[in-house]
Amino acid sequence: MIERPFRLRHYMVSHTRLILHSFAQPDEPESFSVLFGGVQAMHLHTRVYHPLIIEEADEATRAGMLAFAAIPERIQDRMLCLTLPDSQGGAGSIVCYFASVFARPRDQSGGVDARAFDEARHIRTIGPR
Repeated sequence: MIERPFRLRHYMVSHTRLILHSFAQPDEPESFSVLFGGVQAMHLHTRVYHPLIIEEADEATRAGMLAFAAIPERIQDRMLCLTLPDSQGGAGSIVCYFASVFARPRDQSGGVDARAFDEARHIRTIGPR
């Protein structure tokens, strides 16, 4: 859980990449980005996730997400099925290959191309089980 507001920053269909971003507030030294790679399906339930909570889906939810995304059975074990609960009691969902959390100093622009993450501080990557 990251106790900050996150918004959709970028989604690129051709690169199957989704970025949720939280800009640094005046009293905070860093901004944070979550990069979801290999996105096969998503449903974002709200415009702002505050706090951002990323959980692996339980088995029943995972099965429904994989069916919705029409993921062939032969590659289902490579997929990561994540839920993003929100403060209104709903949940977004993302079917992807991985999710990585990065931090950048406040004075960096917060770009969304691949080079933008080269100098960012990598915090954690979540991959399939």
